[in-house]
Amino acid sequence: MENMNFIALDFETANHYRKSICSIGLVKVENGKIVDEFYSLVKPTPFNFEPLLTKIHGLTEVDCLNAPEFNSIYPSVSSWFRNQVILGHNVSFEKSVLKHLSLEYQIDFNVMDFLCTLNISRKLLPELENHKLPKVYNHLFNKKMRHHNALDDARAAAEIMISFQSGHYLVVKDNPIFDKSSSILAPQLTITYNLLLEKKSIAEIAEIRGFTKDTILKHIVKIIEFIDIDCILHLKPDNVMLMKVYEAVTGIGSDTLLKPIFEYLNGSVSYDDIKLSLLFLNEFE
Repeated sequence: MENMNFIALDFETANHYRKSICSIGLVKVENGKIVDEFYSLVKPTPFNFEPLLTKIHGLTEVDCLNAPEFNSIYPSVSSWFRNQVILGHNVSFEKSVLKHLSLEYQIDFNVMDFLCTLNISRKLLPELENHKLPKVYNHLFNKKMRHHNALDDARAAAEIMISFQSGHYLVVKDNPIFDKSSSILAPQLTITYNLLLEKKSIAEIAEIRGFTKDTILKHIVKIIEFIDIDCILHLKPDNVMLMKVYEAVTGIGSDTLLKPIFEYLNGSVSYDDIKLSLLFLNEFE
């Protein structure tokens, strides 16, 4: 699982203000393995614990009274955010918290992208009655987890993503997928590839995967490049799998989409030119 790198993140909040974090958990994954973890209690702003939230995560004013505020913690963990892919289970919550922390403390987190195990689990495990973090974790590993502990939640999301990307849940249609028998498509690209074959649009794939549309387009570039770089550089679609990609993207404007991608791979246009061409397909609006 080379190049499978991300930071799993979880916040717990003290009250209804998204900036009121009272604990943070971070788990670093490099090449598909957990290599580091970080946990801290946080003194929330405003310093007020709502009973309902205390009932959920168990933290109170007493626990966090002497904890550092987030702006004191951030310098020691800034590299965990800068140019990183942030993973979360329902990562929209973490995104919202980061937005409010950014406004509160004038911090530019400079996150590269976000990835959501909730969205992915809904796609890969449709048989589950719900896709809450403990449910998905128990389904995959047959054991319980300590839910609403920030570090445990972040670690669970990381382990779920590692499991998903290990290949156990990534069924590639129409095997073998490559002419070169020794080639293996990276798991991240495999999911995008399968969704392309289902004629999903860039916007649909981005929503399912929990990525931005810009990232999905980069996936498509890598998929086409990986399948047969020689065919692409010479613009000769005589590879069977390349033809399948042609067919798969027909619904999102094959001529408009593929031509600039080929030109990009051939070095004659920039990546911005590809995005500009997609504006006419309303994919990036």
